[in-house]
Amino acid sequence: MKYIKVLQGNTKWIFMAVLIAMITPSLVLAEDVIGSETLKRVSQGAGIQDGTKEEINSMISWLKLLLAVVAVLTFTVIALVSKVTNFQLFPKWKSNSINGALMPVFGFLLLGGIFYEFFHHSGQYLNYSASEHADKIDPIFMTTALMTGIVFIITQVLLFVFSYRYKGETEDKTPFWKKKVALHYADNDKLEKIWTLIPAIGMAVLVFWGAIVWVGVHDEAPKETINIEVVAEQFQWTVRHSGKDNILAGADYRKIGGGNVLGVNYKEKAAADDIILAEKEIHIPVGTPINFQIRSKDVLHGFYTPQLKAHIYAVPGMPTHFLVTPNKTTEEMRKQLNKPNFNYEVACSQLCGSAHYNMRLIIVVHTKEEYKEWLEKQKPTFTEEKIAQLDEEQKEKEKEMKKDLSSL
Repeated sequence: MKYIKVLQGNTKWIFMAVLIAMITPSLVLAEDVIGSETLKRVSQGAGIQDGTKEEINSMISWLKLLLAVVAVLTFTVIALVSKVTNFQLFPKWKSNSINGALMPVFGFLLLGGIFYEFFHHSGQYLNYSASEHADKIDPIFMTTALMTGIVFIITQVLLFVFSYRYKGETEDKTPFWKKKVALHYADNDKLEKIWTLIPAIGMAVLVFWGAIVWVGVHDEAPKETINIEVVAEQFQWTVRHSGKDNILAGADYRKIGGGNVLGVNYKEKAAADDIILAEKEIHIPVGTPINFQIRSKDVLHGFYTPQLKAHIYAVPGMPTHFLVTPNKTTEEMRKQLNKPNFNYEVACSQLCGSAHYNMRLIIVVHTKEEYKEWLEKQKPTFTEEKIAQLDEEQKEKEKEMKKDLSSL
């Protein structure tokens, strides 16, 4: 007891001595590790040469480590001394009162920040549609945002108001509706039915509404549809146009290699006018259904064109498709948005690898007359010379396979 009384009477001096005892060796060690010459050069304003960069980095790393160690030791010693001497470094605060009073402030800052951000950047929203199905998606999106937004605001306001109102300050015998202590209901069937049925009905409406639009963009393509294949791989898109007959030849992944980059069954009749585009662009006419047939040669990719509100995954081994009918040409959108350099773009919505940023493709939406002119200028990929070259490559490939099998 005698020693404890001595500690209680000299608490401040004990803290000072402990802190000095911990910081002094740390500073000595820091100077030792960093090197006095480096510190001199830095303090005198001399240029830091390449040879000293490692020392500077080492200095920063060790300082961070030492400061962390000092902080941990300091609070540990304070806690131990406080426990022995019964000394309170910080006064006892009424945490319920403080937290309760701060809740309306935090609530105001949270909701105020959300509304500020919403209106401040409202001009950057993608609030226009450039395809027929997008006009059907927009009302679903806005309805969903409105419903969830209302629920979010109500629940957040109640969260902060109740945290302030029922902060547990009083235990008097006033009526429960005047008490500042929350009441606990072990069970309330009526309340549970209400908050279960209302969200369920809302979700059912949104799901069925969205399913109708989903079926429309994934249904069988009508006869007038233009078929375009887009094949994803790390890290590019390759586009194959169906040509004048509007029929894409089949493809087989086992035939990929050499000049046949997409594994097309080039001996099929439909392959005679197929066009594998060299440029990273897709050319389509306005007001015509486009059936994007999507494949992947390696990993999961995402075919996403935000302006046309079209999105479908490119899944290895599982071809997918998406029907889009653009209703505004590229030039019309440039005038509407007052952006002379505007282009419809395709991006990969999946983080497909280190060069993911290269997965960019331009969609050019022409008038029907401009599209016919563009199509007339395109040359089929699988000419007689190309087919002969691919046949030769196929023969060489088969020979190599036979050699490999015979060696086994």
